[in-house]
Amino acid sequence: MSVWVKICGTTNVDDAETAIACGANALGFIFAPGPRRIAPLDARNIVARLPATLQRIGVFVNEKAERVRDIVSRAGMTGVQLHGDESPEYVQELFRNERSSERSERAARRRETRVFKAIRMDEHAAEKIGKFAAAGDLVDAFLLESPGALRGGSGKTFDWESAATLLRQFEGDPKLRFIVAGGLRPGNVQDALRKLRPWGVDVASGVEKQPGIKDPDAVRDFIDKVREVEATL
Repeated sequence: MSVWVKICGTTNVDDAETAIACGANALGFIFAPGPRRIAPLDARNIVARLPATLQRIGVFVNEKAERVRDIVSRAGMTGVQLHGDESPEYVQELFRNERSSERSERAARRRETRVFKAIRMDEHAAEKIGKFAAAGDLVDAFLLESPGALRGGSGKTFDWESAATLLRQFEGDPKLRFIVAGGLRPGNVQDALRKLRPWGVDVASGVEKQPGIKDPDAVRDFIDKVREVEATL
């Protein structure tokens, strides 16, 4: 299987170009408060120097839908990653005007803006995934993150064994995709992939020198480790 790889917390062109050269499928730009936050115009200036085919994902936490749409447009994002308490109803209305009645909701939305919904791996995780799944093809993938206090990325791993048990509840639904995040780094990403067999992985602090500044060697090592093990999954 081919694993989707996103390098998140992009703040400069050099880091973006390094991630692309190493084989990343997507870059993440954080518009929520935090040490890796970037202004829409700055993100736009970086995006202007990147391949048009690269996926650019904007990270938001409990943001008003109007502002999300505005930033997506101004910054040139191709997708959003929602880390707050956004409901299925919120997601359904977010990009409704992009959808076509002649195609499936997912197919229509993918022509414009992808939607990833972060799920904190706590005692309510299965219930939240179930609510979104029951509402139809609202999201392109669920991003599994640690239940720590910091929304939008904690840099801590969660219990992968328990998560594997949870994911088995949903393995009969081919429409559901899962991305693993939280505390990933070159030294543990292969273990996460073997245990959870996700559609994708997302990393920020695990490949950084300091918040918002990537370590090129760590980025390369991380993606190499993913590509090395994906053929065995």
